[in-house]
Amino acid sequence: MKRTLKITAITLLSIIAVLAVVIIIICNIVFSPKTLTPIVRNNVGRFITCQANIDTAELTFFSTFPNFAVNLTNVELINPINNAPNDTLATVGKLVASVNVSELFFNGNLIINQLHLNNTSANIFCDSLSNANYDIIALTSNEEEEDTTSTSLFDLLQVNDVIINNLSVSYIDQKSGIDARINNLSAN
Repeated sequence: MKRTLKITAITLLSIIAVLAVVIIIICNIVFSPKTLTPIVRNNVGRFITCQANIDTAELTFFSTFPNFAVNLTNVELINPINNAPNDTLATVGKLVASVNVSELFFNGNLIINQLHLNNTSANIFCDSLSNANYDIIALTSNEEEEDTTSTSLFDLLQVNDVIINNLSVSYIDQKSGIDARINNLSAN
């Protein structure tokens, strides 16, 4: 009986070790920041309509175990609008999104378990004609084709936990006469 348990334990530990090595190889070689960053930079335009600058994109696993996470550094969204005090919509020093991969691939659900935003600033602006610099979501991937059917990217989008460290926001709405600011906010 002891011998069977010992063999089973060694077999399970060997499988776990092999899986860990495979995950390390995938994260560090196949999806290294050097290969993943250009992929993210090239595909971000499918989802947003403004200019986006990203220094690095990295796939992590062990720091967010048991979920994979995308780690973006120095993200900048630029969306110029007439009369806006700033062309930059947002800057994020570090953005980490931990994603449930099995739900994404098997059910089409994007479940973000944790979203960390560090050193973030946002300049939200809406002019007197209700033109807003935050209206950046691309509704269709190909604007030339008119399609009357509704297709969504994901069946479900869910964010479970948001952690914000050092957020500064400026909100100006010329139509409503609102000018509000938040500085150095940290929240969970």
